[in-house]
Amino acid sequence: MCSAAGFPPPPMGWNTWDCFGSLVTEEQVKANADYMAEHLRPFGWDHIVIDIRWCEPRASLQEPLTDGGTRDAFGRYQPAPNRFPSAAGGRGFRPLADYLHRKGLKFGLHIMRGIPRRAVELRQPVWGATCTADQIADVTSVCPWNPDNYGIDVTKPGGQQYYDSLVALYDEWGVDFIKADDMVRQAELDAFVRALGRARPDLQLSLVGVTESAVLRSDRAVMYRICRDVWDEWDDPSTFWMGLREIFDVCARFAPSIADGSYPDADMLPLGRIGKNDAVGEDRWTRFTRDEQVMLMSLWCIARSPLMFGGNLCEMDEFTLSLLTNRDLLAINQRAANSRPLFTEQAGVAWAADDRAGEAKYLALFNRGDSPLTVEVGLTDLGLTGRVAVRDLWQRADLGAHEPRLAVPLRPHSSVVYRLTPV
Repeated sequence: MCSAAGFPPPPMGWNTWDCFGSLVTEEQVKANADYMAEHLRPFGWDHIVIDIRWCEPRASLQEPLTDGGTRDAFGRYQPAPNRFPSAAGGRGFRPLADYLHRKGLKFGLHIMRGIPRRAVELRQPVWGATCTADQIADVTSVCPWNPDNYGIDVTKPGGQQYYDSLVALYDEWGVDFIKADDMVRQAELDAFVRALGRARPDLQLSLVGVTESAVLRSDRAVMYRICRDVWDEWDDPSTFWMGLREIFDVCARFAPSIADGSYPDADMLPLGRIGKNDAVGEDRWTRFTRDEQVMLMSLWCIARSPLMFGGNLCEMDEFTLSLLTNRDLLAINQRAANSRPLFTEQAGVAWAADDRAGEAKYLALFNRGDSPLTVEVGLTDLGLTGRVAVRDLWQRADLGAHEPRLAVPLRPHSSVVYRLTPV
């Protein structure tokens, strides 16, 4: 599927993190892939992404890696064979990637910036270079929330070669999508992008590198994170997570950056059954109300954020499935143009987008307040004059013709998405 002029649309897929944390197994990945191939692939969902610490035999983010994690002779992480049996014998993720590819799915992998600390301590050689890991490591640069790696001084001989060796390994495994985390240093990001230039051109890059002062981007990245982690909280005052209410302001700020092939990423969709293993919180159904779940999907779709579902697909319920299979909403996310906020007030929020195929417009209205609210928009604000036919895309209902304004009463934490077509 292409968004426009051959550019890839926002990726749509499943990520292991919200449900399985750092303890996901090959069996769980395959089971979710089987569900996606049968039930979601016809709607455009096709990415399967394994998140953090797939190298760890007894993974838990609260404990250090066992002997620095499973690695090869060149200090590159390998899948832990007790969790990913098909990786045994040095086969890496190639067998799992082949399994996904046969189902028409894409294989994604999370990585952290830098080089394993244990590889540095053992002075392991760098593939394709004459140096060792300790000679390229920057031991002063460590991710504040995950200490597994040291940064890399890419100005030293062998620094670029280490990143080259990582990308070459992932390319050999058949990885289609790399989620590169803690990419907060421009020099290392540039080195990684140079390495990607030597891989096949359809290998996608997802950047996660949000600092207090900046979001690092690259023309090579199909998506880049613009916020902290999003969990199933309406308001979250912590410095680690972000609540749904707050996301509206972030999405509005990055709306001018939405471009075909390069999408601001508002993080994963913490919907369905989440919180297993060592993921955040207890094993639970999402804490979002149904209105809040619809609101989240409405915002992500019209803001053209990538859609990475976080729940266990194998425990899918009918309501959650309805959120993921609404073709009209997914079409906005995948193919709309000129997505933009009309206003973002304390309570009322309005976004608009254009239908590339004709004169129709999309309008999403939100009440992020705690009291009932009527949100009103003039049709001329969308470039429409005269009467327009209004269709409610969530209710799949025609609401008749309107002019020159729309005034919609909304419950607290609720939303609507309309398609407006000139009569």
